[in-house]
Amino acid sequence: MSAAVSSSAPVVNHLSSSGEQGGPGQSTQTPSSSSSAARQFFESFPPFFTLQPNAATRNKQLLLWQELVLAHCRQNKVYTVTAGDAIFHCRRLSVEGFEALCTFMVSQGRAELLPGGGIRVHVLTMRELADALYNFARDTCRLNSVETIYNLLEGDETTKQVFYGLPKESVLQALRLLNTERKAEILSVAEEGAEDGVKFFG
Repeated sequence: MSAAVSSSAPVVNHLSSSGEQGGPGQSTQTPSSSSSAARQFFESFPPFFTLQPNAATRNKQLLLWQELVLAHCRQNKVYTVTAGDAIFHCRRLSVEGFEALCTFMVSQGRAELLPGGGIRVHVLTMRELADALYNFARDTCRLNSVETIYNLLEGDETTKQVFYGLPKESVLQALRLLNTERKAEILSVAEEGAEDGVKFFG
C-alpha cells in the first residue's frame, strides 16, 4: 500500500496493549486530549509498540493508536501523518504496524491515503464536519447565499469554528456530502485567481 515506509524509519511511538499483555495492575484508561500526556501514558506499555496477534486485542490497540494520532493533530493543527513524524520518534513500530494503523484509520473514516505515503487525518468525521459547516451557515444567516471556501477556512468570522484552518480537501468532501443531501452546492470557478464557493440551501 502507499503508506509503506522503510524498516529503518522511526515510527509509531505510542501503543498500549488493551490490558491483555500489560501485566497485572496496569491502567487501561484512554489517552487524554493532549498528545504529550498520551505519549507519557503509552510509553509505560511496551506491548503498545508490537502489533498484537489477537484480533480483538489488535482492534483495541489500533483504536488507541488512532486516538493518539487524532490528539496530536488536534493539538498541533497538523493534518497529515507520515512514519517519520515527531510523535513517532522515541520508539519504533514495524512497517506492518504503521500500515495497519493507516488501513484502520481509513476504514474508520478518520484518514485517507496520500499518494506519496502517509495519511491525511480527519480530526472530524465527514458527518461531523458537514454538520458543523451547515450549522454555521444556518446560524449566521448564510443560507441561500454564496460563501467562498476561503472565507470558511480562513475568514475572520470563522476563527472559533471547528473547521477553521482544516485542509481544503477535507472541507470539500464534507460539502459534497451536503450536496448529496441537497443542502449545499459547490460552485467551481474556472477564472484564474477566483475562489471556489458554496451555496447552502435552507
